[in-house]
Amino acid sequence: MEGARLAAVKALAATCYSRLLLFERPLDKEISEVPSELELELGLLSAEDLGEYVGLLPGASSAAVLARLRRGDVCFCARRQGDLIAVSWAVFGTARIRYLRSSLSLSVDEALIDGVFVAPARRSRDVWPALGAYGLSWLRNAGYRRTLIAVLSSNRAALRSHAKLGYGDCGVVYGVGIGPLRALIRRSRPAGAPGYRCRHEEVRQPAPESALDRPKPHG
Repeated sequence: MEGARLAAVKALAATCYSRLLLFERPLDKEISEVPSELELELGLLSAEDLGEYVGLLPGASSAAVLARLRRGDVCFCARRQGDLIAVSWAVFGTARIRYLRSSLSLSVDEALIDGVFVAPARRSRDVWPALGAYGLSWLRNAGYRRTLIAVLSSNRAALRSHAKLGYGDCGVVYGVGIGPLRALIRRSRPAGAPGYRCRHEEVRQPAPESALDRPKPHG
């Protein structure tokens, strides 16, 4: 039964409807380090690390990663004894959410966290929470006010990890429609309110923006 449900969800996501939970993490609140069971070296990915990145993520391409770095996206990385074992990205301006096949508009002081990946052999060791806390501190020091992250409701492991970082439920985002009529709908839940309020973030998929127009980290 669960397999049939998952197949139905994937079929909808591939056609006309997909849905993710949206969580926020205000950066004016205390950011505590989350210790990993492993000794990690945390930092930023550079263009010199492209080969390692492609070796870590199945299906990744050096050209696509380099394009993201040049666009201004920031990639946080964790190493274990020099080996790259985990990555995550911070996106600014207009953030493309691949699962929804739509884009989310961000304020100049917001960042969307996406592309979280931990090497399979290193999972369940609090690697992502440790890397996530590093990323939150980096973004706060760069002048950002809030981070967002979109998650499948069925991804219980991710929900637990995000909770360790202080993320709280702030709404739902939907990708609705087909082709050029695809729309992103965001239903926000105000703090302390039990329900959601709905608004269209974008009516159509936007054209790719210039790297010169994308907000850059500052500070």
